[in-house]
Amino acid sequence: MAVNLRDLIKNLKDERYNSCIIYGDAGIGKSAYIDTFILKNTDINTVYVSVINEYPKIQSAQSLFGFSPNKFISWSLSKIEEGEQKPCDVLIIDNFDFIINLWSSVEKEEFLKLVEKFLEKSVSTIPSIFVFHTDPLIESQLDKKFITKYSELEIQNIY
Repeated sequence: MAVNLRDLIKNLKDERYNSCIIYGDAGIGKSAYIDTFILKNTDINTVYVSVINEYPKIQSAQSLFGFSPNKFISWSLSKIEEGEQKPCDVLIIDNFDFIINLWSSVEKEEFLKLVEKFLEKSVSTIPSIFVFHTDPLIESQLDKKFITKYSELEIQNIY
């Protein structure tokens, strides 16, 4: 069954845990889909962060090695305050595969746990969506309701 991104955002606002992951193979159009969604849904105040574009602001490549999942989540949430969209309805973090690729499997599991459990309304009332490439650990967690495969999104209603 196809997942409508607009409905997903609405549902995240109503859930106790208000974050999710959208993942898919490299180069299949995840970022383009998100860009188009933002352009066509101007009534949703979206803070979009392309981490690869933020890279020059993250000091140096060495600092990325110390960018633990917990620090990454905290840094991501700080982008809500920096965003131009006020009030913010959703935070979308994209293009951070290069950081995930530096993490060990233990750190990747920590990230998944943080996204699943830590990001609840007591931490942030703003829904957060993390978009990145397919990873074997993510594939093994497909039964988790906070993980959505890109191919399950309703594409035809966007383009």
